[in-house]
Amino acid sequence: MKILKTFLFVLIALVVIALVIGFFMPSHMQVDRAIEINAPVDKVFAQINDLKNWEQWSPWHQMDKKMKIDYAAQSSGTGAFYVWNSNNKNVGSGKLTITESVPNEFVKTAMDFGDKGSGSAVFKFEKLSTGTKVNWSMESDMGNNPFMKLLGPMMETMIGKSFEEGLGSLKSLCEK
Repeated sequence: MKILKTFLFVLIALVVIALVIGFFMPSHMQVDRAIEINAPVDKVFAQINDLKNWEQWSPWHQMDKKMKIDYAAQSSGTGAFYVWNSNNKNVGSGKLTITESVPNEFVKTAMDFGDKGSGSAVFKFEKLSTGTKVNWSMESDMGNNPFMKLLGPMMETMIGKSFEEGLGSLKSLCEK
């Protein structure tokens, strides 16, 4: 019985500590990754600006090749969107919309994950003498839930790895 009481005390103490730390953590989460691609900026931009191209390089499309995707009539540029549904817990379901697109400069997107929240991402393009530098960044508000705030630093690692994989695939595709 004493072991059970000690275990419960330690468990409660850990939860309280996590809550206190979570209250002081920032609710804003940001992930940034960049890569240099030996291809013209217009070619790289075209891969990102047309959502149907994402199936070839997006890390989440690679995680679930059976994911159901419904594209809007317009698949590229501002206002283009797709809705996805996946049984893979790492992919989930939601809607991705291009909210703003300026040729060869940037593509901004909004992601709606339903009850799991939302986020925004930006792809910025920089013309280099050797090709194009692409910066992919994502921002999300983790809300006021202290447990969700504790996930913020972990998201940097998890999403950052996916961004690196996606940018690597984009590089391979554009350099062919």
